[in-house]
Amino acid sequence: MGVILGGYFIFYQPDSSQFSPIDRYIKTAQRVGLPLSQRKKALSQATSYIQGLPSSSERQKKLSELAYLAYRLRDSTNFYNNNRLALKEAQVQEDVFAIADAHWNFGAFALQKGDFDKAYFHYAKARQGFAKVKHRYYEAKMNYNLAFIKARLKEYEASEALLYKALPVFLKKKRNKQIYLCYTQLGLIYEELEGFAVAEKYHRKALNYLPEEQQFLQQATYNNLGLLALKRGGYPSAIAYYNKALENTAIEHDSPALYARLLDNRAYAKFRCFGTPGLQKEFKQALSIRDSLQNKEGIVINRIHLAEFYWAAQDTLKAIKQAQQAYQLAHSIQLKRDELKALELLATIDPANAALYINKWYKVQHQHEQQLREQRNKVAKIQYETQKFKKQSIRLKNQQTYLFISLGVLLLLIGMLFFFFKQRTKLKRLAIQRAQQKQLEEEREEERYRIAEDLHDGVLSKLFGLRMNWAMLPLKGATSEIQQHKKYLITLKSMEKEIRDISHNLKSEHPSANFPFMKNLNKLISEKAELGGFTYELQIENSVQEKKIAQEISTSLYSVLEETLYNIIKHAQASEVRLRLRRSSRSLNLMIADNGCGFRVKSNEQGIGLMNIKRRVQKLEGKVHFRSQPGKGTCVFIRLIMGKD
Repeated sequence: MGVILGGYFIFYQPDSSQFSPIDRYIKTAQRVGLPLSQRKKALSQATSYIQGLPSSSERQKKLSELAYLAYRLRDSTNFYNNNRLALKEAQVQEDVFAIADAHWNFGAFALQKGDFDKAYFHYAKARQGFAKVKHRYYEAKMNYNLAFIKARLKEYEASEALLYKALPVFLKKKRNKQIYLCYTQLGLIYEELEGFAVAEKYHRKALNYLPEEQQFLQQATYNNLGLLALKRGGYPSAIAYYNKALENTAIEHDSPALYARLLDNRAYAKFRCFGTPGLQKEFKQALSIRDSLQNKEGIVINRIHLAEFYWAAQDTLKAIKQAQQAYQLAHSIQLKRDELKALELLATIDPANAALYINKWYKVQHQHEQQLREQRNKVAKIQYETQKFKKQSIRLKNQQTYLFISLGVLLLLIGMLFFFFKQRTKLKRLAIQRAQQKQLEEEREEERYRIAEDLHDGVLSKLFGLRMNWAMLPLKGATSEIQQHKKYLITLKSMEKEIRDISHNLKSEHPSANFPFMKNLNKLISEKAELGGFTYELQIENSVQEKKIAQEISTSLYSVLEETLYNIIKHAQASEVRLRLRRSSRSLNLMIADNGCGFRVKSNEQGIGLMNIKRRVQKLEGKVHFRSQPGKGTCVFIRLIMGKD
């Protein structure tokens, strides 16, 4: 999914006797019944006739056609050589569409090889070309491909943004396959973020856009829904989804890889639901099919499932053997996630060698993090260079436009030249300010996401390893000491959950929906009063407590209050602070007053603290007013429009 080559050729001729030598060889290379070696030889022979074509345009089209065919035959050498020459010919002709198409082919080829930075570079170039010729559909397909790469690099927010750029185009053009792929990718993103309810919603949406020509996509979606149910502990629901998918009897013959996946997943769901009786045959049937297809990724998952199955059946030797085979195969094909899972399982079922497995787990985790970080950095560099080039092009274009306008104005009236330059300088200054503000916001968002990643992938991983090592210590002593030891382990597990929750909240644009506003409000004021050495009076009218405040408003209001109290502690030198929160039928009103040293409002309006408060309130479409004078304290009034109850 995500690897869709460009190309705009029709392989059809009405009379085979009129075929040129190059067309005859292409026709031979396209014949499915011939041995692969013979088809590749015909492809090479067709390539040897390219230079004999009379025009650059004809050479470019045939080269692109041959590159596409080489990709289909997995002939890397012929693909690369032909597509490189096709790109060169397109550049000579300055054919923007053909250039974009060649980059599209290179992107698909790189993605097939798992080279994400090169794939991203070429897809970005292709998108740029299709945007230039206003081919919105192909531009949207490039956005989908870029989103696919971002998701593989775990940059889920960026992936989601690209998908929502592509979706409106596909919906408008009623391209069901592309709509299906977008919703499926959104479902997979939210599954990784553990937003299972949202993931299920997107997979169900995907079912509404099943393309007729892809007959087994429905079964693939049922498999995705089954996996979601498994992760949520809904084993009967998972079994029902897999049974529904397997009702299509043609799948065993026409799509054996999907059939094996469904068999394995259904057996695993039954095992988790009912236990071990009678399931060994289903697991081994799926494994046999995957072995015959040389589906290494599927074999790894199958063996991990079998290891859990044998362990539950108390056949430890078989469980260890299956887990070790899964680990070795995952290691050989660089499936880091499954490699980590196999090591984690081995540490549990083989306690005698647990320390060895845990050390390996740490090394693999470190390699995985480093590899992912390097790939992200490469893609980020490509994005930066692309944006830089784009800005330079726009700037050069704008400069040319300004030059022509300036010359025209100079001929008409010299006096208008001064006005023109003055206005241009002002516009540039405003544009720079906006760009700086946007960059600052992006850097803040990136830092927040990075902290979440470090918490989740670094600190949480180390806590997990520590807990596993601790749990396996052969401690002896009094019963009370052993109980205390277990209590500490439970506490450590609770800390892991807290860190995971913090990480997920940092990644999300919206904090947890269970934000206890009133409880945290009292706690915040009490802590700040103790820190700032002031007394406080908090008045919350019953109308506020009785009526629910929207989550976005409560979290933003909490942040505003936190910023204001911080300013009081840092600058006001106040001994008393009064807070009043009340709600009318249409608005929520907050007043914060102190008896501190005060300040001149106009001369401090651009301070970071006041700007932060204003920005948060304006984001909620509210109003904020500061009233203060030196020596007479400060009062902050905030009014948020709530609408009718």
